[in-house]
Amino acid sequence: MDLDHAIPHAEGGPTAVGNLGPLTRTHHRIKTHDKWEVRHPFPGIVIWRDPHGAHYLIDPTGTRRITPTPAGDTPTRMETYATTFALNYLAA
Repeated sequence: MDLDHAIPHAEGGPTAVGNLGPLTRTHHRIKTHDKWEVRHPFPGIVIWRDPHGAHYLIDPTGTRRITPTPAGDTPTRMETYATTFALNYLAA
């Protein structure tokens, strides 16, 4: 297990709780060398951005792509909260 700097240390990212998160060695290398981005807004919450711009929210309930809900599909309250939180965090 590696401790990852969401904002790289070489770019001024602090070694602090809000900028560190655990990643496996494989995921750390993917993030570092394959143009993926990761944010750790809170312990246990991770937001990944792939090289094509899609965002993924990972939390204790699992992993889900953050995308608009298809017409006719009603998200749960937790899905709505998690998506809103993640999108607001990304916009900040």
